[in-house]
Amino acid sequence: MAQDDETRGVRAAMCAAAVEEGWDAALAQRLADVAVRRWRSFERRTRPNKRTPQARLQDLIQGLRQASPVDEIYLEPGDFERLAPRFAGLLAELP
Repeated sequence: MAQDDETRGVRAAMCAAAVEEGWDAALAQRLADVAVRRWRSFERRTRPNKRTPQARLQDLIQGLRQASPVDEIYLEPGDFERLAPRFAGLLAELP
């Protein structure tokens, strides 16, 4: 399977997970794209001694918050905190 096919499959799975969590389909696609970019650039943006699984998850949560066009006051508390671990589990499958 080519890398693009794998990425497409992971993005589709992330969109499905976000829709299950109650996100709009268009917003779920946008969040999935942001999540893939954040996940792949984490190593480059983070110092070697700060690269932990928890730091990577927090970085993903921060990226999702920053990219969301929905103001956080209109979201349920913990929406991103519930979504990010599901995304991280899927993103861990990427090469």
